[in-house]
Amino acid sequence: MSKLFPIDTLPKFLIHLAVYVLTLGVALFIFFQVYLPINTHHGESVTVPNLQGMTLEEIKEFLGSRNLRFEVNDSSFYLDKKPLSVLSQYPKPGAVVKEDRKIYLSINSQVPPEVKMPKLIDNSLKSAEMTLKSFGLLLGNISYRKDLAQSAILDQLINGKPVKAGTLVKKGTKIDLVVGDGLGETEFEIPDLIGMDRDDAEVLLMGQGLRIGVMLYDESAAQGSKGKVVRQIPAPGGEKKIRMGETIDLWIGGVDPAKQFSDEDPVE
Repeated sequence: MSKLFPIDTLPKFLIHLAVYVLTLGVALFIFFQVYLPINTHHGESVTVPNLQGMTLEEIKEFLGSRNLRFEVNDSSFYLDKKPLSVLSQYPKPGAVVKEDRKIYLSINSQVPPEVKMPKLIDNSLKSAEMTLKSFGLLLGNISYRKDLAQSAILDQLINGKPVKAGTLVKKGTKIDLVVGDGLGETEFEIPDLIGMDRDDAEVLLMGQGLRIGVMLYDESAAQGSKGKVVRQIPAPGGEKKIRMGETIDLWIGGVDPAKQFSDEDPVE
């Protein structure tokens, strides 16, 4: 100690001690406030970019050029998103962070998860569409089969093969549906409606599971045929048959009531 700081008196010792402490303080200040910031980029910050929708391949180069890193810590699956694309991130876009900060990502899975095939048979087509959507499945081709159950699901298929309810299928799979056309297979003779009152003809058609197609009025029909069926298509008789659910067009004798009412003179 005496070699480094020759001391003859107490005041000189204190002066040397003060110089030593000051020198050490300046050195520490330069080290922490100048040297370290220059070599570690202390205090430099970057704004977190919006990564949502980008794929992992795009992110590697994108974040590398901004001195940021990333880590995948979660995944989900969405049909309308690209595989391995970012769904969410933390910190959020716009956050200010230090360089070399790690960004945590949730991505869209490349392999869709499996779900149990729902039971669609006997449901309506509209109900089946809603069910498929809620299970993350897609509606494929719709074909129709002759059946009295109109718009009811008769079969559910994947790639042309029936699939039972409860079978594990991947989300995003297309499900083809076979739907009843409401007509059925049973054929019978075309009923003869000629000469029947319009109301009676409607009741008869309804009872046989048939429908009225168009209803026209024939003002030139013979007297006494007002309100009666004077013509029908398809016509009765012959070899042609009809099935339930099909339609018959009718011509009624007389003036269309709606037209007749509109032609009347207004009541004064």
